Amino acid sequence: MGNGAINCCEGSSSMIEEMSMLSPRNMKSPQQPNIINEISRTKNIINNEGQEIVNRISKLKSLQTSSKLHIKVVNSGPISKDTRYYITHQGLDNSKRNFKDGKVYFGCKRKERGFIVNDIVIPVQNKDIEDHHRGRHFCIYFNIERDCFFIKDLGKGFGAYVRLDSPLILKENMIVNIGSSFLAFSQVVYEKKPILNIKIMGEERGNMCFEGNENEDKFISIGRGITCDLRLDDNLLSKSHSTVFYNSNGWNLVDGDMHKKSTNGTWLYLSEDLEIYQSMIFKANQTVFQVISVTNNY
Repeated sequence: MGNGAINCCEGSSSMIEEMSMLSPRNMKSPQQPNIINEISRTKNIINNEGQEIVNRISKLKSLQTSSKLHIKVVNSGPISKDTRYYITHQGLDNSKRNFKDGKVYFGCKRKERGFIVNDIVIPVQNKDIEDHHRGRHFCIYFNIERDCFFIKDLGKGFGAYVRLDSPLILKENMIVNIGSSFLAFSQVVYEKKPILNIKIMGEERGNMCFEGNENEDKFISIGRGITCDLRLDDNLLSKSHSTVFYNSNGWNLVDGDMHKKSTNGTWLYLSEDLEIYQSMIFKANQTVFQVISVTNNY
């Protein structure tokens, strides 16, 4: 398991780069199409997407399934605590969007350009940033082939995160939120040794590297305690908030100190679609949801 911090970050060839916004300047087509061709292509995309939605709705109507999902709000400023939502394979019960496409969209505004785009609204308390975070932030959808519900981040807003309730094998470029900080993980082999780089983003910034050795029983602690290997001055963190270690499976992350969970949780950014499971806890901005029950069966 890991044997401590080392000064070898310069050896990492897979550091996470800062994200940049796309603009028309760097989105040139190699064919340099004219505006008429661009309009025609856009119409084709819209028509194809529309047909896919029609086909999906038709399939959902014909399904003989009793799959249901029940979630509730457990902590939020803008939404009342204990607010409950009931979801079937066709979507949210009593949704104002009323599309029955098997998807439930979350965002900070109900309507956009006069159309209802979100089933569940998570208002932002700072109205000055509302327009910046407009659109659909994440969704819950029913997977027809697998007969289960998934959650998917849509790349807008504050991001969707799931709370760790079991050890997580770290993958390249995973992002985790603890307190007011974000930790981005990257890995490299340096002089035949596995190295984990942790990039710290938020009020505090920096990088730390750790060397892995599965033959040594060493745990890397992250938190606000003075004895932590990676210490962050953040009152939202527990003294020992998260723990990293290395074994035959690779680098692992757990919430808490291996014995007791943290108070405010360790949250994984949903860079990939995740199947929803019983008692799962997820959040967007400061709104936290918990899965009360999920049944997947025909």
